[in-house]
Amino acid sequence: MIPKMRFNHLHLLVAVLGVAALQGAVAQTASSSSGCASVTPLQAEVTKNPQNVDALVRLGEAQLCLGRAQRSQVLLQAARDNLENASNLDGKNFSARFLLGQVYYELNDYDAAILEYSQLTKLFPDNASGFYQLGVVQARIRRTDEAIAAFRSAVQLAGSAKLDAGFQRDANVALAGQLLIKNDFLGAAAAFKAAQEFAPTETALQVSEAQALFDGGKNAEALEVVNRVLAKNRADVAAAWLIASVYEKEKQLDRALRELNRSLAVIAAPKDRALLLLKRGLIESALGKTDASIETLRQSVTADGTLFEARFAYGSALLAGTKPNAKLALDQFKAADKLRSGDGEVQLGLANAQSLLGNHRAAYTNAQNAIRLLSSNPARVSAARFVAARSAYLAGLYREATSEFRTLVTQEAGNAEYKYWLGLCLVQRRDYTAAIEILIEAIKLVPNNLEYRVALSAAYIGAKRFADAVTVARAVVKVAPNNAEAWFNLGLALLNQGKVAEGKKALQTSANLGNQAAKDLLKKL
Repeated sequence: MIPKMRFNHLHLLVAVLGVAALQGAVAQTASSSSGCASVTPLQAEVTKNPQNVDALVRLGEAQLCLGRAQRSQVLLQAARDNLENASNLDGKNFSARFLLGQVYYELNDYDAAILEYSQLTKLFPDNASGFYQLGVVQARIRRTDEAIAAFRSAVQLAGSAKLDAGFQRDANVALAGQLLIKNDFLGAAAAFKAAQEFAPTETALQVSEAQALFDGGKNAEALEVVNRVLAKNRADVAAAWLIASVYEKEKQLDRALRELNRSLAVIAAPKDRALLLLKRGLIESALGKTDASIETLRQSVTADGTLFEARFAYGSALLAGTKPNAKLALDQFKAADKLRSGDGEVQLGLANAQSLLGNHRAAYTNAQNAIRLLSSNPARVSAARFVAARSAYLAGLYREATSEFRTLVTQEAGNAEYKYWLGLCLVQRRDYTAAIEILIEAIKLVPNNLEYRVALSAAYIGAKRFADAVTVARAVVKVAPNNAEAWFNLGLALLNQGKVAEGKKALQTSANLGNQAAKDLLKKL
């Protein structure tokens, strides 16, 4: 199965517009260095009259502009000094305080910026810009509740003052972005809808509204919005992904596929096609259309080899196929690892592929990495630990395998498979008494499992309890006469009881069934 958690909110598809707005919000007065005022004449003016507040503000603004453009700490610090002087001379100068807050932000002095903007909002409680900038800084340092309050004030004041459309659009989008962080999806949807009043042709706002409605469980409302977008532009990849997600959530998977195919028919851009092919491949996998899913995901990777999610999904599908292609899957996981190193699911995929290829030590290393990287997800850690433990056993690392399986048994005492593997490890380490005990526990949980009984007969032989080994092995071959390993254990136990003829006969049966160990032992007898 392809892990689905990775694809719930594909970051490459629908960007949260609030984040984008915040990244440029504080820099709203900045431009290229060629668009900044010349510092030299302004510096001369301030030198001539250091008490001139207006000159200090204009000089500070020019230095801020150039400092941003040139990424110059020296210019930014000079701007800070001049704007602080202006603010000290005239504490109610809006421009001085407003620009000073921006300088503090650029200097990463966020507490100072918050203090400055907080004072600004008290001095100018009807000015939306101060609240907006305060929200920007609060959002930057993840004080989400405070940012929401500030942006709400900015939205309300901007509406009352009927400020320009661009400002009102940005304020609503910024508010929506913070509400999304708090999982207030319906509140975010309302904010995105409000932003559309000031940018009616911006379809990304409509898609963001629909996405928020979808995340808030309002599937019908999300469909209504996203259908409007697709009616105008079937090639809108974000809308196409979202409408498929809605139908997928409503368990109308065939309809989801049809919607994706409608958009794929008119989309030519390789990166956009790769995204929608990824989505189609995931849905085909959910429908059990394994071969179709593998082919679709191959097409996605071919369209855009830099799409991490496609590489990962393709590798997972190749392992889950009716005929697993571990070599090709390994290539996909390696490519995914290069695109995004340190991903626990990729490490687990690498471990599974390496294990199938017989590279057990490499599988063990990858699985250990997965355990560490997936530490916040207990279920996935258990899956990774099982691969690590099994790989360690198959690599002959019995001490490490025993440790891992002990952990698994402790965490899930009712799992017979974990107990079986722990028993195998203990047999290899010649701790036969403990092996017998844990294998009996496994058999109690799954009485009809013959593998567990074969392992128990081997543990009895190791413990020199040959009569018990004979009893268990005979019971196995009675119901499974083609079990070569059980015949081998039976023959070995009989030989150790001194029943040579009967033992050789059992070994010969095992040899006839292809057991090499039986063939080798018979040559020595």
